[in-house]
Amino acid sequence: MLTRLKSRGRVLETSETIAQVIKDFKTLTGLNLHIPTTNNLERMNTSLHSLYEQCQKGVFPKEIKHVILSHGKGSSAEGNWVFEQTGESVFDYIRRHPDIKPGEDVLVGVCEIGKRDPNKFTVGRTVWNGFWKADEPAKIVKAGSNEISGHYLIENGIGTITRY
Repeated sequence: MLTRLKSRGRVLETSETIAQVIKDFKTLTGLNLHIPTTNNLERMNTSLHSLYEQCQKGVFPKEIKHVILSHGKGSSAEGNWVFEQTGESVFDYIRRHPDIKPGEDVLVGVCEIGKRDPNKFTVGRTVWNGFWKADEPAKIVKAGSNEISGHYLIENGIGTITRY
């Protein structure tokens, strides 16, 4: 059973709860979960549940090994896509994290709010927590590329990747 995140608004989640959620998620799904911030995480439970269901059904893409969930702002098209709480670049986090190897696909449930890219649907867009809203899917980043390379959307109970 997944431990639930409880923080709302400006309330911070404890590092112990985040560590337990990460551990539970790995045990239940085999995926490496990254939660680099501590504020307002309760809404991420929807994301965790959606991904858990995809893994249980055996339909989650095998090439994705890492999931990042947090709140974000800025736009990758403008080079200022950051975690809202810390201001750290999402791409820098991926590049510096020792468990994420260059070339690996990372599912990123982190919003952007800013300039869009007409050739890359999710750039500059928010992410719907359940990954089933067609105009707000999760983003896919190929580690080391510093760009969004696709998106992940759950439709009719099955998640699929669209590459750019």
